Amino acid sequence: MEVLESRWARLERANIPELLQSAETSETVALLQGDQLLKSLVQDWCIDLAESHIRTQVIPQFWSSFCARSPMEIETFHAALQQLDTAMTSLQPFVACCCGNDPRVWQRLTQTLHVGLCTSVPAAAPTMLAALFRRVFAAFSKQFSAADKDEDEEEESEAMDAEEESAPVTEENLGRLKEAAVLLQRWGLSERLASPIVTSLLYEQAEARLAASCRDELTRPCLQRMRAWMAAVARPFVAAVRAAHDDAGWQGRLEYFIYKSFATLRIGELFDIIVDFPDSTPALDDLRECLRHTDQMHDLVTSLTAAFNKRLLHPGANTTDILAQYISSIRALKVLDSTGGLLDTVCRDVRAYLQSRSDTIRCLIESITDTHSDLMDELREGEGSGDGERSDDDWTPRAGDAGEALHSKRDVTSILVNIYGGQDRFVAEYRQLLAERLLNSRDYDIDKELRNLELLKLRFGEEALGTCDTMLKDIANSRRITTNIREGPELRDCQVDFSAFILSRTIWPALKDEISELPEALGSVFAAFTKGYTALKAARTLELRPTLGAVTLAIDLPGRTVEATVPPATAAVLMAFEDRPSWPSTELAASLKVPPPVLARRAAHWIRLGILKETGDTLVLNEESTAADGSDHEEEEAGEAAEESNAFGEMHWQYCVGMLTNFGAMNIPKILEMLNMMMADEPVSEEEAKKFLDGKVAEEQLVFSAGQYSLP
Repeated sequence: MEVLESRWARLERANIPELLQSAETSETVALLQGDQLLKSLVQDWCIDLAESHIRTQVIPQFWSSFCARSPMEIETFHAALQQLDTAMTSLQPFVACCCGNDPRVWQRLTQTLHVGLCTSVPAAAPTMLAALFRRVFAAFSKQFSAADKDEDEEEESEAMDAEEESAPVTEENLGRLKEAAVLLQRWGLSERLASPIVTSLLYEQAEARLAASCRDELTRPCLQRMRAWMAAVARPFVAAVRAAHDDAGWQGRLEYFIYKSFATLRIGELFDIIVDFPDSTPALDDLRECLRHTDQMHDLVTSLTAAFNKRLLHPGANTTDILAQYISSIRALKVLDSTGGLLDTVCRDVRAYLQSRSDTIRCLIESITDTHSDLMDELREGEGSGDGERSDDDWTPRAGDAGEALHSKRDVTSILVNIYGGQDRFVAEYRQLLAERLLNSRDYDIDKELRNLELLKLRFGEEALGTCDTMLKDIANSRRITTNIREGPELRDCQVDFSAFILSRTIWPALKDEISELPEALGSVFAAFTKGYTALKAARTLELRPTLGAVTLAIDLPGRTVEATVPPATAAVLMAFEDRPSWPSTELAASLKVPPPVLARRAAHWIRLGILKETGDTLVLNEESTAADGSDHEEEEAGEAAEESNAFGEMHWQYCVGMLTNFGAMNIPKILEMLNMMMADEPVSEEEAKKFLDGKVAEEQLVFSAGQYSLP
């Protein structure tokens, strides 16, 4: 009994290192365990002693390696983990001696170590370990960047806080890292210490790589390069610092993060991608691939809708620009979703905004009938945009919500026409535009318009465009009839080169005109032409529309000759001065049978050219010489042209100021209607009016808001 007490006393006084070195430890423990009453006491004592040793010796000794001020090196990190592993492994014989092979005891001691390590992490440890991993990652990344230089890619080493000089990881150090990863996993430090650092570093570097090599890179594929980066850099790095059993898990998480981050980047750039389409097709292909792996379609819809509303759907944007972006959106979004559902959702606001603009239909028609436009190419192809699944001959736009039509595989032209729910308005506006084009051509060349019409017939059918066909025939017939009449007795000896467009009253759209008395020289020519027409077409007659035509005059003045092409009504004003050099305004207005304000507008053209001058209420022919020689004459003509342009704008500006003062805010169609009503002999197009008014907005003389112009 005294022997047992003596040996027990020595055990209690000894510490773990002394017990491990003592030869009699196992003998003493075996002797004590021979007594059933003491066996339990020995086990409790062994566990308490081992836990105390772990808390007071093993854990502090391990963390002491992370308290140095110098950077953590691979060798130091590996040595610290090896020392921890050795300390724990050396306990196993002692624990087995005292407690047998009960696995619960060793699990308890392992748990004690894990809890102790995780609750006593020095503040510097994560920072030091992160710096170590960062240097290791930089070494792998540097090797990949060197191999990737042939792709004209800038080095991304600045993404790692600074361009650190990282030596390549040797095979020996690579082995140390892998062994350290196993030890971290074995003693429960992998998830608590290493995993957050590795995960954060990978995500950080993936985002940096995306920003450096993929941002604004819309014309070439980038996703495959990110995959190559993951295989060449991220995978070897993780294999070096993580236990192999978690390989599939981290790779799946990193791939998902890259897909999501890449999709987020491209979603933010989608408006610009659409602008650059089709050059940006590679960026759309990458985005489509990412969306297959992530649930970000809602983010795309929200982001692109907001971009449209902010950057496109506002009064300052031209309708042609909005329409061009919508056309690009149709084509680009079909790459992401061929069913049309995405297009329907994202572009709902765009369609509604285009419907609210009065000039949309005209811009649309001009785009479709523009010889160099992609839409005209679609008409030429006759099979839409290449889907090849539905013949154009089988399609007729129908009334209803335009969005419903987008789910079927239709070409761009079909979708655009359905903005207005069908073809009726489109055809009516095309008829009006065709009339303007034909009348403004001043010749009989209808080849281009005939080609356009034949292509449109394939789309909309013969019946819908029958009236347009008749309009073109009118122009073609006008050439033949005019030639016959000019060769006939009525105009054979006429000194005036006269030609006419003969239009079918019931076919052509309503044309604005203004009653005016033509001078005898013009009136007699028209009367002779009408007589010749009646001889050719019995029981038919002609009605002159003088403000729709044009007269080219050569005006001989002292020292200069001026040639001008003006409407007949404007020419009539000047031709009145052939018989007398001056006219009182009221008398001339009565002679021409027009109101004085109309006369003033028509005379203003000749006043600007310096051919007439105004003296009080009298208009006088300006016969003074204004050029001493040819050089001065040319300079004066240039100055007069500039003055004409400025005066033209100023006259319209004065009318606009008056209208906006009296009627308040007005939109382009209303302003244009009133301008052309007051200045019928000098009509302006909607494009010219908009350009002029937008210039006044830029000069802050007008305010443009909600599609209407107003005075500030």
